[in-house]
Formats: sequence, C-alpha cells, structure tokens
Amino acid sequence: MLRKQWRYLPGNGLIGFMLFHKRIFLHWNIMVLRTTGSHVQDIGGGFMAGNPARRFVKILDAIEDGVYVIRNDYTVEYMNKAMAPNAQSGVGMQCYRAIFGREDKCPWCRASDVFSGSEVHMEHYVEDLGKVFEITEYPVRNLDGTVSKASIYRDVTLKKKSERTLQTSRDDYTRLFEHVGVGVYVSSKEGQFMNANKALLEMLGYESKEEFLGINITDDIYMRASDRRRFQEMIERDGKVVDYEIEFKKRDGTPVPVMVTSHVRRDSRGHVLGYEGIIADQSHRKRMERDLREAHHFLNMVIHSSPNAIIATDMKGDIILWNDGAEEILGYSAEEVVGRMNIRSIYPDGTAREVMKMMRSPEYGGVGRLRSYPMLYVRRDEGIVEGTLSAAIIYDGSGREIASVGIFVDLDAARLKRL
Repeated sequence: MLRKQWRYLPGNGLIGFMLFHKRIFLHWNIMVLRTTGSHVQDIGGGFMAGNPARRFVKILDAIEDGVYVIRNDYTVEYMNKAMAPNAQSGVGMQCYRAIFGREDKCPWCRASDVFSGSEVHMEHYVEDLGKVFEITEYPVRNLDGTVSKASIYRDVTLKKKSERTLQTSRDDYTRLFEHVGVGVYVSSKEGQFMNANKALLEMLGYESKEEFLGINITDDIYMRASDRRRFQEMIERDGKVVDYEIEFKKRDGTPVPVMVTSHVRRDSRGHVLGYEGIIADQSHRKRMERDLREAHHFLNMVIHSSPNAIIATDMKGDIILWNDGAEEILGYSAEEVVGRMNIRSIYPDGTAREVMKMMRSPEYGGVGRLRSYPMLYVRRDEGIVEGTLSAAIIYDGSGREIASVGIFVDLDAARLKRL
C-alpha cells in the first residue's frame, strides 16, 4: 500500500498524476487524498468507487514499465511489480542498493535535479541486464510538504537495436548512393531532381548540387523533349524502365549518351510522385562501338580491295566470305556463294579435304597454316584457274577450330602483269 499520497509538483489546486504506457492514458485527477489510519478516503470527486489508492497501485502493478518512488534521502517508498517481483522487496532500502546493488549513490543519478523541481528524461544502459532503459523522473510533492521522486523505467532495448539497424542501413545506403560509379537520382513527376549523387553531377558537368536540384529536367537534361515524354509514358505504364538508351546534355550543351534504369515512386493511394533509379554514362561504350565499326569497315575495305581472291569458310566448308577479287577471278558473285555454296564446288574432286589435311600438318608452314601451295580452282564457266594458295585455320579462345581463310593468287593474271 502506498505510504504517502503524491501529486505532480508543478500543479496548483488540482492534482494531476499522469502516466503514459503504450496507448493507455491514465489520469488520476483528485483534489486531496487523505490518509485516515490504513484507510484512504477520496474526497475530491470519485475516479473509482472504493479505495482509489489501492486501485491505482493495481494499475501500476499491471503495466510493463518499472515504476518506483523514493524520498529525498533515497529511501524507496514504493516499487511496482515490474521493478521488483515482490513489491515490498526494496521498500525501506536506499534505491541504489535495492535496484543496482551498490553501496553508494549511482554516478548517473540526477535525483538532485528532480528534488529541485525539474523533470528528467534520459537513457541508461544496465550492464548486468544487457538492456537499455528510457527513464522519466518527476518531482512529487507530498501532503506534508516534502518532495519525493517518481521514476518510470521503460525497456527500449529492442527499439534501440532496431534504430541501430535502421541507422546502419541508412549509412550503407548513403555510402552506396554517394560512392557508386553511376548516377543515382530521385526526381519528381513534374521534372525536378529531389536528390542526386556526385557521379551524376560529374557526368553532366555540374559542380553545385544546389544548382543541379534547381534545373528543369526536360529543358536542361534531355537533348530531345520527346524522349522525356516517352520515358514517362513507359515508366508510368509498366512501373519501370530497363536499359532505356537516350541522349542527355551536359551543362555546356555537349551531348552525352546514357542508359537509364528506373522505377516509379507512388504515394499510399497509388498516385505517381516521381521516379528514381540509375543513369549510366555510355560514352566509353559508344566510343568502343564506333572504333570497332571503323576497324571493321577498314578491314572490310582491305579485304574487298585486294586483287587476290580472299575466301573464308566454316569448318563444314560452307563459304562465309567472298571478296571482290574472288568474284573477278572465279566468276561467282558474293550473293551466289556466301551461305549457299560449299568450297568443294570450286576445288577439283578431293582437293578440299587435302587442303585441310595440309593445314593441320606441321610440314607446310606450321600447324594451322599453309604457305604458297600450288592450287587449281574451277571457275563458274568450268575453266581451270592456276595459282598459289596461302591459308590458315582460325581458332577461338579455347583453341577450337571455327573457320579457315585462304588467299588465292592467280598466276595467269600475275604473268600478264609482268608481260
């Protein structure tokens, strides 16, 4: 049973003692609690019938938070069951001994502030329990004029663990956002960037993030406004876009090819708020593709400009390359032979097999090669062309034979040039 009756110190007249526990709001509002022997009489308007003090103690014992009250000499006046299984186990002892097993005042104690009239809020880690508590302490003025301290201990260990986990995730996201090697952005539907990482600013030639967040995406980023409209149509229809290739422009107007992968952002009612995703600079890839196209074009020009016949076949003998020189010397057009004719058709019987056997032998220029070997070809008009053949087997990265290529020099044409 409560030894004294308490009221919240700052109050005048009406006594309000309030406790918050999850969604439960308990407000015990009385004028005066008078103790008559062991009987507590409510003379200020009944909160409950019967003995309100005892009922209030039952309420305190039912909550999960630990509650205790001490006098200004640190003697425990009350403990609820969450604070001690036996509510009387610590009563009459100093709080530091009853609660923490110490012989002197706790170094983190702020009781003096509370006794001076202040309300204290703090967190404390109890090492023996491995738990974190959120502590709220109130000054309570007793009817005899003395001040007691009411303390509420709430276990927030899981909450703190969740907060740490959430903060770690936020930190990880921030590091990834800022250090990933591609542009990352969040934008509104109306065309403003809400956030962007350093890589995106550098990609588009901006030094100031503040300036970047103030630009209009359609006017200042897209080379063609129609690409922005098409992007919005696709992402709002499908919820995402993947590997969408478009041209952006830098701050100075220079075009930059990019690849966009994004998804739509919606509110709780499904309305589109904006978009977020990644933007990859494709300048290097485009340069490589251009270089490869140019190299391929140059090689193609070399092959087709050669006066000698250059012919390539797959390992079944089907012709896959037939240059202008082969057309002139052998009389077949590329359209007639590529993908339609086998090399055996232009060799005398058995010669194709013999050529492959020689290329695989080390005796004719090394394995995989045939150097300047006398050869006869059959023209389209069935005439015989005499010349020399140099050929090679083409291997893939694992050393597997995938094709062969040969260069045939027409000796009759060479003789005519010498004459």
